[in-house]
Amino acid sequence: ALDTSIAFGYGGVEFEYLIAANSIVHGSILTHVGAGGFTVFERTSNQKGPGSGSSLYSAACFVFEPSASGEVNILPWLRLSLGVGYRFVTGIDAVVGGRAYDNGTVSGFFGIGQIKFGPY
Repeated sequence: ALDTSIAFGYGGVEFEYLIAANSIVHGSILTHVGAGGFTVFERTSNQKGPGSGSSLYSAACFVFEPSASGEVNILPWLRLSLGVGYRFVTGIDAVVGGRAYDNGTVSGFFGIGQIKFGPY
């Protein structure tokens, strides 16, 4: 079997709505919309890490990440936030070295932990 590694990266814009932001404990809804790239690399025994071998498959992809968080106002300029979200990815569909790579390879649930600084 072919030894492979993957690299995935993306960027975009974020939109956030704060629910009852002046309350000490409140919520937020965050949405990230963007585009990225997914690459499968062949890995040899002397190469380490993703992206260190020759590219076998590469695709551009669309990324959509809705999430919800709970926030706590610690100080007028400091907030702590914890939340969960789900990453939806489209545009990935390949079989490389007998292994299938699809949108589900990089889609899934994720957790968020943030420290926010600045006047609110």
